[in-house]
Amino acid sequence: MNSSRYIISRLLLSFGLHRKNKRLLEAAEEAHLLRQAEEILGEDVWEQVEDIEQISVEYWNLRKLRMEASKFEGAMTEAGDVLDSSHEERNEILSQTNKECQAIEEKRLGYRNEARELIA
Repeated sequence: MNSSRYIISRLLLSFGLHRKNKRLLEAAEEAHLLRQAEEILGEDVWEQVEDIEQISVEYWNLRKLRMEASKFEGAMTEAGDVLDSSHEERNEILSQTNKECQAIEEKRLGYRNEARELIA
């Protein structure tokens, strides 16, 4: 809230117009924006705090966690590739099995028709 809005709100308050809920909502929104800005700033500068002694332990912990996360991402990529290839292989086997079943079904219908002709 800037100074002019403060003066206007104080003036309205003196006339008996309370807008407490609106002020609380604005304060909550500003606090949320502040937390988001702190998070973005932290993500941008965390790699440059290696030399600060008070937070060097946290820096190395973050660095170790970042390396573990990259390892896990690599493992997830590999697992996804294996899963995709197994799905493709499964689909190929199913299509081949369906073709074989269809050929057997056609032979069965042929034999059935021959049997009908022989019976007739």
